[in-house]
Amino acid sequence: MPALSGLFIGDSMDRQIVYPGQILPETSLLQMAKDAMIGVAKLSAAVLGTSTMANGFAVTPTGPASLQVICAPGEIYSLTSIDALAFSTLPADTTHSIMKQGILLDGVTLSCPAPGTTGQSINYLVQVTYQDTDSTPVLLPYYNSANPAMPYSGMGNNGLTQNTNRKGAAVVAVKAGASAVTGSQVTPAPDAGYIGLYVVTVAFGQTTITAGNIAQYSGAPLLPAGLLQSMQSGQTLNANDIGTANTYAANFTPAITSLTDKMRVCIKVANANTAASTFTPAPGVIAAAPIVGAAHAALQGGEMVATGDAWLQWNSSVGAGSWVLTDATGGGAQVATATKSQHAVPLGQAQTLVAAGPTLQGLFKNLVLSTTGLSAVVTVSADELVVENSSNQYQTLRGISIAPSFANAGANGLDVGAGSSQTVLTWYYVWVIWNGTTTAGLLSLSSTAPTLPSGYTHKARVGAVRTDNTGSKFPFSIIQYGRRARYKVAPGSNTTILPVVAAGVQGTIGVTAVIVNSVALPVPPTAASITVSMFVLSGTIQISPNSNVSVGAGSPAVTSSSSGGNVVLLADIMFETPAIYYAGNVAAASCTASCAGWEDTI
Repeated sequence: MPALSGLFIGDSMDRQIVYPGQILPETSLLQMAKDAMIGVAKLSAAVLGTSTMANGFAVTPTGPASLQVICAPGEIYSLTSIDALAFSTLPADTTHSIMKQGILLDGVTLSCPAPGTTGQSINYLVQVTYQDTDSTPVLLPYYNSANPAMPYSGMGNNGLTQNTNRKGAAVVAVKAGASAVTGSQVTPAPDAGYIGLYVVTVAFGQTTITAGNIAQYSGAPLLPAGLLQSMQSGQTLNANDIGTANTYAANFTPAITSLTDKMRVCIKVANANTAASTFTPAPGVIAAAPIVGAAHAALQGGEMVATGDAWLQWNSSVGAGSWVLTDATGGGAQVATATKSQHAVPLGQAQTLVAAGPTLQGLFKNLVLSTTGLSAVVTVSADELVVENSSNQYQTLRGISIAPSFANAGANGLDVGAGSSQTVLTWYYVWVIWNGTTTAGLLSLSSTAPTLPSGYTHKARVGAVRTDNTGSKFPFSIIQYGRRARYKVAPGSNTTILPVVAAGVQGTIGVTAVIVNSVALPVPPTAASITVSMFVLSGTIQISPNSNVSVGAGSPAVTSSSSGGNVVLLADIMFETPAIYYAGNVAAASCTASCAGWEDTI
């Protein structure tokens, strides 16, 4: 058989071999115990790793309550030398380290006295460490070769006891912090070799400790109960968010002490994000790092919602290291820019594509606008409305219900000025505006470019109102559904009759007509048509969109009464120019054309 050059055989689960009739040396027994310890230690390290961890050690008030607490039994797992001291006749082994288990079988009582200064408090740290302890001293019999029937008492018949048990012990202690003004006291750091478990806070004058005075130490490496059950339920990588909006943080059990690529955790979000955000899985231990979306870009707001679940995965190559939001319930999902036909398209890219086509601003569903003629308020509602920003990006707003007023300035008021700053008999344009979260109304003299309040980026015009010529300068009473608006006559308001467009004898029926231009018309300059109410007591009225006034050819609206009875006709005249043409052949009292409403070009 050829020699195996460079072959190394490592330790495994070692077993000592003994033979029938063999005189068994004490080293065999000692090595058996040592081998078993090493085997269990290696298995523990394979399951738990090599960082110090603890299990159990729950800290609770005494019963009855006092200024003491009880630390329950538990175990600590710590990487330490196989034997710092000789194990009987086996030499010390400080070259190799293994994951040892220290056990506390019985709970311990710890005292946490109150500070002696008024207004101050103390934080006590309950901490634990691993310790090898030789114990159980016994006066052992030894073989007496001179007289085998009479054993020696102790080694060499010295009569001295010797320890018979080497324990792996969990040593629990309480460490007092410095007394300080309540709220400013600091928890002390664990002593060398110890790990922190719980913090007990005691104030001046306190005579008992309650559960509310006890909190788990931040970063305590406590194992959840039942590893298999914890893995099944995901407890080790799931935690509640303890941070604030846009600054997320959580403590995990056991505590996370370092980051590795592809580490994935889940948090239950406490507060929705409104902008770029950060996360740390171990406050005070691991620095917060940016959260990015699937496109590896900073969050914009709305990706994480309160009470929702968010899955975060560490990637050291994104920026200087980032948490990638791989999934989140209830929030918007960030996607990368689409480059292929089957790729998902982010909203911004879709809006840019749409911007190249027909404008969408002002598209609506169930738009209603109204005024009462008795106040400065304009009421607007809509099931849906599309608003647009200066980059031609669109947003659909839903469930709109706003009430801008001429008495206000800015959002839900006048874009410039407020109160009595509006002018009489003037058209003001009604806008719906949006700042990313809030929908508001705006009243402006501009039908194309209102002055948006700070923070508002999107807008859509939804109508127009005209102020009266009284001191109040209230808008005339109207009702608008969609694009069609009507004057709303109401006794006691500023609209008790329909506004008159033209009346009396003017022009010649079928021959000539007088022009009534848009300045004189009680419709906004943005109107596409006017609805005229034609009243005739005896005589004839003719309305036309142009100067071709021959009856039956160019006049879409003609009404007459030869019998002396009342005739009223509503006629929709679409503007060919910003004007209409009127002819009438009897006095104003018997021949009147009034404006019933209009259709806007929103």
